[in-house]
Amino acid sequence: MPEPLPSPAPAMRRASQARARDKQEKLLGAALTLVAERGFEDVKMSDITARADCAVGTAYYLFGNKEGLFRALKERFTEEMNTKIDALGERPELATAPLADVMGEIVYAILADLRANEGVLRAALARSANAPDEWLSFRDLVQRLQHRLAGELGPRLKEIAHPDPRLALGFALQLIFSTAANTLLNDPGPLHLHDSALERELTRMACAYLGL
Repeated sequence: MPEPLPSPAPAMRRASQARARDKQEKLLGAALTLVAERGFEDVKMSDITARADCAVGTAYYLFGNKEGLFRALKERFTEEMNTKIDALGERPELATAPLADVMGEIVYAILADLRANEGVLRAALARSANAPDEWLSFRDLVQRLQHRLAGELGPRLKEIAHPDPRLALGFALQLIFSTAANTLLNDPGPLHLHDSALERELTRMACAYLGL
């Protein structure tokens, strides 16, 4: 009896999964751009699928609805931030560079991530007034960054001119995030989210508080 031909199903499944991931990323990228431009409430699924050049049915199949897509955007941001926090141990400058420079790099990285995801974060902040859970994952990220950075700096914390250096570092990050979040949500001025001077002034504020 002749040997049965090997089934092509696994390769077909892999190709299908790859196509689905590609469409998913296109839709998420389109949603990220549109939500930043118009705000979450004013963007329709049909707007997102048109920008991504995908069928509307594909979007509903992959995400369920617009809320599901929004959750996917938040989850992707959280995963990316956790990966960056985990990578702090691979930054040799944490052990050697002046702490003022380290704070500058932290501020730059925080603002870059906020700017890249501003529409999603703005929507989550606005919703958190009535649904506090909307912001819990982002709050946890800030706390995780505080603990991880303090651990990586270790004995260098004594360079901070404060009786409780670990608390001071955490509060400096709280100042950075709360100021950036207020700028993102309310844009009170005089500096705005995309102003290049925002990095400089936030770094100056944090370093002055830390005595660096």
